[in-house]
Amino acid sequence: MHLRFYPTDSYLLSIARMVDDAVQSASASKIEVLDFAILNEVSEVHCTEKQMSRYGRRFMSFFQACPNGFRCLTSLSLWALSCSTSFYGLCDSGRNSVLKIDASPCSQLRTLRMIFCSYIKVELVHVPKLESVDCDTWVGVNPPVYFGCVPLLDKIRFSSTCLKMQQPFVLSSWLSTVPTLTSLHLDFQYEMVWIMPEEPKKLFPIFRNLKDVYLYNISNDSGLDWTLFVLEGAPSLKSFHVKISHHICGGDGFEHNAGSSNVVWEASSDIIKHKNLRLLDIIGFETEENLIKYIRLAIQRAIALQRIHLHEKEPCEDCDDIYLNTPSLSRTRFPNNEQEKDLLREQLLQGFSSSIEIILGCY
Repeated sequence: MHLRFYPTDSYLLSIARMVDDAVQSASASKIEVLDFAILNEVSEVHCTEKQMSRYGRRFMSFFQACPNGFRCLTSLSLWALSCSTSFYGLCDSGRNSVLKIDASPCSQLRTLRMIFCSYIKVELVHVPKLESVDCDTWVGVNPPVYFGCVPLLDKIRFSSTCLKMQQPFVLSSWLSTVPTLTSLHLDFQYEMVWIMPEEPKKLFPIFRNLKDVYLYNISNDSGLDWTLFVLEGAPSLKSFHVKISHHICGGDGFEHNAGSSNVVWEASSDIIKHKNLRLLDIIGFETEENLIKYIRLAIQRAIALQRIHLHEKEPCEDCDDIYLNTPSLSRTRFPNNEQEKDLLREQLLQGFSSSIEIILGCY
């Protein structure tokens, strides 16, 4: 069962009772999927704290009227909400709200999504069957989520810009209780990188099972060399995906973003030879010297690399208009004929194994 709705007062309780009755009449073993997506009528970007609190109160009314439904819930998505009463344990309200999920051992919750919710922090105290967490844009301090007892959690996706009040943090402390992680997706939304590079030995305990990493929407000003600290700390990694932002068309409308900056990173004194990485995938590749050096650095470390896939950057009409109207701005480009592609392959593989397949294609 998939339920997607706006928490309007007129129909809220009737929907809750209908769902609760349906779940109660069904055998719990027959309910394989029960998915609630609680939406907000106002765009999350323009939603005020007052509106978030109002929708949060309505959500709590729905929760209290649907106990059987939440007991069997497998997936929960929250859009632009702030609550003031208890949902699996919740304290404070408004700007200082903290969402605490402390589920019972029989909880079926496997997927949690939070989109532009105004919680200062989310504490996953005990969620025994949780497998996936997706958090898109937070307004509190970094890091936004505390992981307690989440023994099955293996997929994490976090996406946000970094505000001036937020300080970058280290992954080894933040994810220290999630040794089951197999997939990590971090999206920096074209702004400052909000994680800090660290030594591989600190990452080994939490990254030992990591298979897939996505580092997306990295500002071109931040460079890419620093991303290799993740590769060095994840010995089982098989695919490494990077997406670069080349946008020159302005910000995202938030006045308090921290901007972009270069990330300070020093390679390990002992060059680590990665034995499991098979794929290096880069979106937003352009024929820049720094990018060519970065790929060669990755090849040097990933001795089992089989394929490199380079994609052209995503189209942006606003950026194209700026380039068109500002002839003084120079722009690099993606190789678009076979001669240029062959030349690039030679540059990348010079001195390395020619068995690595390099695919150059549009995004």
